[in-house]
Formats: sequence, C-alpha cells, structure tokens
Amino acid sequence: MSQAWWDQLTPSGRIVVPIRPHGKGLTRSLALDLQPTGELVAGYARVRGFVPIVGERGCP
Repeated sequence: MSQAWWDQLTPSGRIVVPIRPHGKGLTRSLALDLQPTGELVAGYARVRGFVPIVGERGCP
C-alpha cells in the first residue's frame, strides 16, 4: 500500500481501493479499515467498474 494512503488514513478510517487480479478481468473494490491497533483489516470485496487513470502516472 502506498505511503500516501497511510498518511491520509485516520484512526478507524476506511480506504476503498480498486484491484484487478492478474491484471485483467473484472475489477473489484476492496475496503480496508484501519483498526485502533494500526492494523488494516479487509472489510469486503465487490465487483465494480472503474475508469482507468490516464496520463503520466496512469495506465499505459
């Protein structure tokens, strides 16, 4: 996980990230909850549609 994500996540906060296993197929959203202990716990994974990021730091 990117350091920038950690820096923005508050205690008991949630971040939802898109994941695409094996680089193809359906994209899923994965919810990660920051516990008071500092651990990240996966809350759920669901199939979703995402628009790829384009540009210098985006998808080729």
